[in-house]
Amino acid sequence: MLKQLTLSAVLISGLVACHTFPHADSSKQIQVAKSLQGKQCEQQALNISELKQQLEVQHIHIYTESVGHDGMMRPQVCGAPDGKIAIFNIDQKQLAQAQALGFVIYSAQ
Repeated sequence: MLKQLTLSAVLISGLVACHTFPHADSSKQIQVAKSLQGKQCEQQALNISELKQQLEVQHIHIYTESVGHDGMMRPQVCGAPDGKIAIFNIDQKQLAQAQALGFVIYSAQ
């Protein structure tokens, strides 16, 4: 009985330890965004990998990346901006570096 109790305690402690120390502390991450500079009716726009490279050259660690929309309404007119943006999760300590590259803090609306 004592062996089973000890084994259970060790297993539970291991599970708690795994949960306590996540790989990336999401509370210290921040989302930044930058326009892909696309225009309606046109195929030419920046690729998310181009903006990712801007961050990586400055040694800014990227946790996740995605393409989203800036949330602004626009008239459907060829040549008008399409509103697509690249969104990156980065370390909050590197925010100033990203902002120097033209990235802005992204807040989902």
